[in-house]
Amino acid sequence: MDEARLQDHADLARFIVNNARGPVLLASSAAVYGRAGATGTPLTEGMRLPDDLSSYGAAKRAMEQAARGATSLRIGNVAGVDAILGGWQAGFALDTFPDGSTPRRSYIGPATLAYTLATLCCDAHALPGRLNVAERGSVEMGALLTAAGLPFARRSATVSTIAEVTLDTARLEDRIPRLSAPVDPEKLVEEWRWIAAKA
Repeated sequence: MDEARLQDHADLARFIVNNARGPVLLASSAAVYGRAGATGTPLTEGMRLPDDLSSYGAAKRAMEQAARGATSLRIGNVAGVDAILGGWQAGFALDTFPDGSTPRRSYIGPATLAYTLATLCCDAHALPGRLNVAERGSVEMGALLTAAGLPFARRSATVSTIAEVTLDTARLEDRIPRLSAPVDPEKLVEEWRWIAAKA
């Protein structure tokens, strides 16, 4: 997406909030946290966001700032529309660290996301300004592909490889207790394939 289109995130959010007759939920992204997750510490909604963001992350941050009064949902990776399951093709390769591990990310299954959004909409008046949306913890990308039975090659991670992006989901779990179970790669794959079969 080019820079001009990225600017649309903030402009559209501002327009929607200014003209809405009720609570507004906006789809933000874990990209607003940038490399802050490199330390392995779960990322909280109240933490100071870094300045060195990707163009997409910066656009989402600008959107959040433009849409004060709305609730920005910082959504983690969604199984099946991500770069791993959704982007897999023959010859796919994953960055691998010296200990053999692959990058970890917060994930949510597509069916679980639909349930979560429906639940939040029913209580939209009581939501905070920012809310992480993912299942608890994080999943290793290699484990996700293994669960899906999708082969992948390994390549050495570089200094730019972000080892972990784990969203703190305590706020979300307070509202949706069923999300307190740790994320399960096999369940993510099951939801992805179930949704794909319905499409």
